[in-house]
Amino acid sequence: MFILFHMLVALQGQPAALGARVTDLPPAVAASSAIYNLHGAVVTALQPGGAAERAGVRVNDIITSIGNETVNAVGDISLIMTLHKPGHAVTMTVVRKLLHLWVPALRVKHPTLDTVLGTTRKFPPGPVYLALFAGAGLLLIATAFVISRDPRWSAVTRHLAALGRASFFIFILQAYVYYILMPAAHLPYAELWPLYYALSIVLFVWASTVWNRFDANRYLSVGLWRTVPLARAVQARIRTALVMH
Repeated sequence: MFILFHMLVALQGQPAALGARVTDLPPAVAASSAIYNLHGAVVTALQPGGAAERAGVRVNDIITSIGNETVNAVGDISLIMTLHKPGHAVTMTVVRKLLHLWVPALRVKHPTLDTVLGTTRKFPPGPVYLALFAGAGLLLIATAFVISRDPRWSAVTRHLAALGRASFFIFILQAYVYYILMPAAHLPYAELWPLYYALSIVLFVWASTVWNRFDANRYLSVGLWRTVPLARAVQARIRTALVMH
């Protein structure tokens, strides 16, 4: 099982560098992880205090993209570094092995067993996959119900409810903030980089509150039926104008 990280890396050196030694993804790893369509370069060593280490990169992490550029091999990283200046902060996507069982021979000889016990097969899902993710989902829902009924959490649940009501709008907004605005701003790297994330959450809560105050969901798919009378009125006015001419 793999987990995906989006890291903010402040490039160092002249020319810009990650401060990491990398190698091409071994064919065996790519083959055993074909379900993920995995590609990239594997980190084999980190420069102490370098940009990659400061961002939280670990040895054996797989770098799949830097900024808007895809990494398929080691040479791609060198080319991408020429596009950036030292001190610039770029978003880097890293894949990390969270849990992976190396049993390629067993998987080849007994594909049915792999289907039953695998935690990554979605179509069709095996019983272990269903138990793991369905169980985690049920626990999350149960926790949400418990917190929502506890008055001590009312200050938090009020804002979470606002985010939930404006979820479609916030989903669109966060894409612009994280993938367009923040990379374009070239924010300097900070030791307290989670502060950027916390500030973005505050922005989303404020935006959702304003959105809900104007009942703006009626302009999107949620509550779209409310715009039907308006659309009919506009259509009738257009027909009237056409008849008069």
